[in-house]
Amino acid sequence: MPDGLAKIYYDARTWQALLKQVKNELDHLLGKLQEAIDFTPNSATEKKTLLKKLGQRKKELQIEKREITARMRAISTPNPSAKRPSRGVCINFTRSENGCS
Repeated sequence: MPDGLAKIYYDARTWQALLKQVKNELDHLLGKLQEAIDFTPNSATEKKTLLKKLGQRKKELQIEKREITARMRAISTPNPSAKRPSRGVCINFTRSENGCS
């Protein structure tokens, strides 16, 4: 095959691969768009129902968030009464016993 024909063949293959990739991306976006359309309410009644469900889900997530925050707080301070003094503060020790200066 002459050089010119090989280049044209290569360019055609490259364009074909690129077009196939773009088509796949467009198909993916079309699927996402269809999901969004299906999720959108078609009437006022459906809208109210959806808003109620979303409001309930929001409350559930807020409760879950509070529980997680409480668990994290319990892990970080296992005994709240055993808080350490600030750096450089000497309590119930002489300076020579704990190295405070």
